[in-house]
Amino acid sequence: MLSPRSMRSTIQLVSLILLFSSLFLAACGGPSGSQGSTQPITLKLLSSVAGDQEAPIKDAIKRFQQANPNVTIKDIVGGDAYQTILNAGLAAKNAPDILLLNGGENALAKNKMIDDGDLVDLTSQPWANRLTDSVKQAVTYRDGKLYRMPWNENVIGVLYNKKIFSDNGLTIPQTWAEFLQLCQKLKAKGITPLGYGGKDVWPNFPLPYAMVASAVTASDPNFDKHLYAGSASFSKSPWLQTLKDIMSMKQQGFFNAAPVGTDWPASAQLLASGKVAMLVQGDWAVPYVKEQGSAIDLGMFPLPYVTAGQQIHITANVNRTFAVYAKSKHTDVALKFLQFFSQNENIGPALKTNGGLPTFKDTQVSLDPAVTDMLKVLPEAVPFAEAHWPAGVSAAMMQDVQGMFAGTSTPETVVADMDKQFTANKDK
Repeated sequence: MLSPRSMRSTIQLVSLILLFSSLFLAACGGPSGSQGSTQPITLKLLSSVAGDQEAPIKDAIKRFQQANPNVTIKDIVGGDAYQTILNAGLAAKNAPDILLLNGGENALAKNKMIDDGDLVDLTSQPWANRLTDSVKQAVTYRDGKLYRMPWNENVIGVLYNKKIFSDNGLTIPQTWAEFLQLCQKLKAKGITPLGYGGKDVWPNFPLPYAMVASAVTASDPNFDKHLYAGSASFSKSPWLQTLKDIMSMKQQGFFNAAPVGTDWPASAQLLASGKVAMLVQGDWAVPYVKEQGSAIDLGMFPLPYVTAGQQIHITANVNRTFAVYAKSKHTDVALKFLQFFSQNENIGPALKTNGGLPTFKDTQVSLDPAVTDMLKVLPEAVPFAEAHWPAGVSAAMMQDVQGMFAGTSTPETVVADMDKQFTANKDK
């Protein structure tokens, strides 16, 4: 039996042990890390967008902080210094916790981040099962895992002047033969069928990408794997015939005069002013075309590079994505923010200012009527042809297609240069 004094001493000792244990656990963030902790937590989010496009992200951060009072997310708008900030952070092993990675950025740079273990595996996150099939395919890495949460995607199709179609009794073509007949009818009526702005390099990709969506990507979903394995090539694929068909359209006079002397804004103005009937571009072009001619009744349909009875496929590209830095001290909170951002109240406003179509099956958002025409074929979408290409291939293709229109290259030159770039860079 302990004496009263011994009992008091024992109780005091136990109390001290419990006190120090609780302080130790608090200092270590508790047994479950920062999740659920009341300790102040600060995260950094590196963004590559600004202005109206950034506003919905800031609003989502504000709501997240209100729901999690101990969390502060500092939004860093990188602008032109985005890549410099990211590279410096990765080199110092102290990159921002949440990264906004755009689909148009160098694929090899993103691949290196994954290979170096810089990005958290997001495959098992709750939002992953809500992604559309084409989007999930586009962002799945070669190891079969997801490292980015995509929240908008762009599609390529044929923008067209509905008034020109209705005035001339024209209907939406369902095959390539019907599309060529449509172009012939327009030309016979003195209307230039297609606008083309190939003066800059980048506008030379929408047309071939829209065509190979059905001819290559959908017909052989493993085409890229065959390229990496060395059992396929661009030169011996439908890519060659696709490019020959583009040249045939040029030779038949289906495009505006001087397509390589016309820049992208001017091609949009041609459509808006009624000087051309159609323009093969991405949905990102819709707002710009309407700004040039607010009265235009604009529609969009999938380019039918198929024969009768074949399924038309469109091509879609993931644009905005979020990733979590693997060396962050608060990955659990960063993951919680991604799940929060995937909710409709955040995705809806973000799509309105950033453009594009939703990547989640359950997202409800009001889109431009011209873009909604493409929603019914979105389930048949395949990724942009370049989705899994190494660096250099897409650039070579765009430059050589530009050369085709300028008369300085041929379809054979294009595919040969694409094969050359793929072989040179596929193992880097």
